[in-house]
Amino acid sequence: MSVPVGAYCDGRQVGFARVVTDFIAIAYIADVFVDPDYRRRGIASLMLDALHGHPDIARVKRWMLATHDMQPVYRQHGYEDLNATIMVRLEEAADDRGPLR
Repeated sequence: MSVPVGAYCDGRQVGFARVVTDFIAIAYIADVFVDPDYRRRGIASLMLDALHGHPDIARVKRWMLATHDMQPVYRQHGYEDLNATIMVRLEEAADDRGPLR
């Protein structure tokens, strides 16, 4: 299953992000895109915050993604490098969250 988020400005969509997840064990950030005219405004970070805070994904402990060029943004959100393109984030607090509804 995937959970998408969008970013909108001036009545138009300027960003999109999507996580593929089983809602328990893993969440994979599959797509993060921001319109070139709207980059460097923190839009990608806001979309990541929305995904990380989404109540349906609250119990997921392992987050992963692949990127060739945006490692600094993901590091700000708790991701660590596994190699040149793969990054992971462990959400330790996920174990303490209540059951899915």
